[in-house]
Amino acid sequence: MAFVPNPPRFVFSERQPNDYGGNSISGIAFRPSPDPANLFFGVSTWGNPGQPGQVNVCQAQIDPANGRVGAANGIAQKQTPAADPVLSVAWVTTEFLLASGCADGTVRVWDPQSQKEEEFKQHQKAVKVVKAFSPETGYIASGSWDKSVIIWNIKSKEKLEIKCPERVYAMDVLDQRVLVGTADRHVIIYDIRKHDVPLSQGFSPLRMQTRCVCFIPAPNDIRFAVADCQGRLGVTSVADPGASFVIRVTENRMKKPTGEEQKVTFAVNVIAPCPANPGVVATGSCDGRFAFWNVAQKPINIPENEMVEPLFSSVSAVGSEFAPPGSFSPVYPTHHTIPAAAWSPRGDTFAFVDSADGFGGQKDYLSNQPQMVAGVQNAVYFHKVERQ
Repeated sequence: MAFVPNPPRFVFSERQPNDYGGNSISGIAFRPSPDPANLFFGVSTWGNPGQPGQVNVCQAQIDPANGRVGAANGIAQKQTPAADPVLSVAWVTTEFLLASGCADGTVRVWDPQSQKEEEFKQHQKAVKVVKAFSPETGYIASGSWDKSVIIWNIKSKEKLEIKCPERVYAMDVLDQRVLVGTADRHVIIYDIRKHDVPLSQGFSPLRMQTRCVCFIPAPNDIRFAVADCQGRLGVTSVADPGASFVIRVTENRMKKPTGEEQKVTFAVNVIAPCPANPGVVATGSCDGRFAFWNVAQKPINIPENEMVEPLFSSVSAVGSEFAPPGSFSPVYPTHHTIPAAAWSPRGDTFAFVDSADGFGGQKDYLSNQPQMVAGVQNAVYFHKVERQ
């Protein structure tokens, strides 16, 4: 794979002075269509006191000469009725049906063409994440801070509720399986054909709180990745525990006021498996860096919890030049955060978000990081990725 420098930028919403990053982007998802000429994606936003959370449908314009995204345009927009933040978004089918998870505990399925919307209200607290199963099924899964996951059939309106040991922080789906990461580092895998009986249950291999999870497709095995708030990525094999490993994926050097250099780590906000390259995942983190990693097999001669060389890495890629793999430079406090990222269905376009993620809270964000607030663009960037 190869990067294309200077990625096109799609500014989603303008930031107002001194607000909490404007209408910050919380999630992004591509419509599961293999047609590269119709590259649609959905975007969800937090909202702020003067603006409700939103769900937006946009279309990326592909340059036929080189296959790159040249521009992107918003084509439909839906605001939440109660001005609640929208925390996650997912396409339900190949048609125009977009599911969103909201802070009021509601899952909404919206048709941007007809503007019709259905509400699925069952959760008692905020819906942190929504995921869609294969487009043919019409099933979606919602994970909530009320310690439950609900599988919804949007056609028959039937549902399956699964009780979790703690609040749901992260979730992924693959085939008929659901991967759930909760507070207190619980990691559970369910097969919806077996209802609420766990297929696998344990704890994250990482020491700190779980930020995101994803399945890693593998023949004859169940493999998944977990990332935490200390910049580590753990890959677990259910069939072969000996093939599991932990690596560090964020590490920056910054100078103290004394001039002494120290190492700092940042939370990993998103893990995105590449659909065209099984075993390759992208990570996006609070330091504004994204990287591609080969997690198909355990690294050789690499100490546990140490940095390994990624396939590609960027240093403050939002608005900056690419850096060679393995190179690091000071990016704090003028860096941006990558709260969300996604691959196109064919795996040839990688989109990542430049926005605020709320890590550290609003007070800390406004008082201690004024440079970062001034630099937030609330933008989606696109990179053309080619197989080599």
